[in-house]
Amino acid sequence: MANGVLIVVETSAGVVREASLELIGPARALAGDGGVTALVIGSGVGSVAADVAGRGVDRVLTVDDPLLDRYTTEAYARAIDAAIAQDGPRLTLLAGTTSGRDLGPYLAARAGGDCLSDCAALRWDGDSLVGTRPVYQGKMLVDVTVGPGNATFAVLRAGANAIAGAAAQTASVEPLAADLDPASLRVRLLDVTTPPAGDSSLDSAETVVVGGRGVGSAEAFAMIDELAAALDGAVGATRAVTDLGWRPHHEQIGQTGTVS
Repeated sequence: MANGVLIVVETSAGVVREASLELIGPARALAGDGGVTALVIGSGVGSVAADVAGRGVDRVLTVDDPLLDRYTTEAYARAIDAAIAQDGPRLTLLAGTTSGRDLGPYLAARAGGDCLSDCAALRWDGDSLVGTRPVYQGKMLVDVTVGPGNATFAVLRAGANAIAGAAAQTASVEPLAADLDPASLRVRLLDVTTPPAGDSSLDSAETVVVGGRGVGSAEAFAMIDELAAALDGAVGATRAVTDLGWRPHHEQIGQTGTVS
């Protein structure tokens, strides 16, 4: 939809990511009369597309290809390029996931446009887009403005907005072709290492029990594990601990880790 808002919907293990559903409300507020189009990217995304179609968007586009089963920057960017070329949106929104934070600046650089990253809120000031971002570990908020005239992308922080619920009407779902010739893609994903089953996510845990180098050894972290289990929480570790190999890097906290 020309002059509307395009949102990029990510999937994980065949399920829509909640951070993507958080984009729908802000997109509706920003779109005005332009409408909201959701682009669902992945492999076997039919059920996800049907889910998103019932959550308040005006149209759903799907790029469904085995090459999109796992995220790679170039392949996903090509899928988004195809949607932008067809719709000419005023603004493209991405969720503040690992892939969304990677894609936003990449897409803006390719298009010669602007990207507002890590935004908690967005608004229009005339034809300029204003993004509100937390700084100094959330102690202050700053407004960053980009002017009109260039392709505009924005990355919204995960958890900053409500998940869109069911809507009264269901949007149409349309397949979209993208240039995904394997021979032309420069990066190929060979393997993915996932955390062991049962590990709590630091992103969603209500309680995090953290240990540092003072714990003494990898074996001594057993007491941290026990306390976290008793509190129904997650285990976190400092960078010094993960650098020593005492704990896996997905448990790292702090400015260079998951929780800050």
